[in-house]
Amino acid sequence: MSLTIITGTLYDFIDPFGKLRHMYDNGVFIKQVWDGSKWIQYNPGIISFVSDTKGNIVQETGAGKTIDAAILSYISKKKGRKIGGNLCFAWSHNNEIRNNKKNWIPEIRCMEDIENANNIHMTIDDISGTISAWNCKEAQLINVCARTARKEFNDIVITSQFLKNQIPPSLRNICGSYRVPFIRAFDSTRKAPDGKWFPIELIVLIFDSNFQYKKYKVYDLQSETAKLIMDGFNTLEISTSLKISGEELDSPRTDQSGYKTEFEAYEFLCSNSEIEWKHLNGKEVFDIQSNVITVDVVSMNPSGNLYTKTKDMNKHIIAAKKLGIVPYLMFKFRDSWGFIKISTKMNNKNRGKDIDIFHMKVKSIYDIIE
Repeated sequence: MSLTIITGTLYDFIDPFGKLRHMYDNGVFIKQVWDGSKWIQYNPGIISFVSDTKGNIVQETGAGKTIDAAILSYISKKKGRKIGGNLCFAWSHNNEIRNNKKNWIPEIRCMEDIENANNIHMTIDDISGTISAWNCKEAQLINVCARTARKEFNDIVITSQFLKNQIPPSLRNICGSYRVPFIRAFDSTRKAPDGKWFPIELIVLIFDSNFQYKKYKVYDLQSETAKLIMDGFNTLEISTSLKISGEELDSPRTDQSGYKTEFEAYEFLCSNSEIEWKHLNGKEVFDIQSNVITVDVVSMNPSGNLYTKTKDMNKHIIAAKKLGIVPYLMFKFRDSWGFIKISTKMNNKNRGKDIDIFHMKVKSIYDIIE
């Protein structure tokens, strides 16, 4: 597990051996711009030193945070990792077969996608903008990211322009490293998608969890690999808009895992009861809900047990209690659908493992609505 934060600003960094000061004095952070005939150099003044061993970094937007995040994502993909994010990456699983950028979709499009992430390298680009675009509370997204980052095989990369103003202490406390990218060379004869000069070299400063400077990396953005990466994401893209807390998405997420089964269950409920049902396509906790009961549609594993190992039954109980309705697990049972009531006893007995329903009372929809 790991959490990496890529930021445009870093206050009170520590440089115990004066390495950054030495680099600064030797012109490493001088920007170079190719105007078609010559190089133009200038000092952007992004680094200021309080002393030889302490200082601050303050940059404007467009410092290369998303580029750095894309590089890390691509490297993880080459290592065989599953890739996800709220941006569309060409090398993520669901886009590898989509040749047209217009058809790309992000792997991470709602809070549940983050919570259910397992064994994945995940990128959350512009966490402040994501909170706004997803219409969710900051604390909710922060808590979900923190829980996901603690899972053993998950790596999360978050980008944020400002560190202290946009990343709360609870998330910084579990951060393993900070990266501060800086575009060191541009080609002014070419335009990037955002209308600015085209970046051709990126330097990334790497700090540990205590803001102590460790090392730097330089990326040539004109190399063949870099061209693949730069063409593999959209620098102007923003997070998919999402409404949560029981409200529907602006458009159905028919591509999501398990959608077909959920919709089949939804059609069964609508045609076999007079209750008004709502398919919570955007989700938060449950899949389908009425004013009486709410259900989470689950599948069976090869052993015939309900696949709930990754589910948080206690969360279901709490959410249903707040709504004043009864929570159930809904699953294909013989030739129809079966229901098992989610209870504290069931949660305590089956926590962290799939559920064997052999000795449990399986209800039908008619048992529930009578």
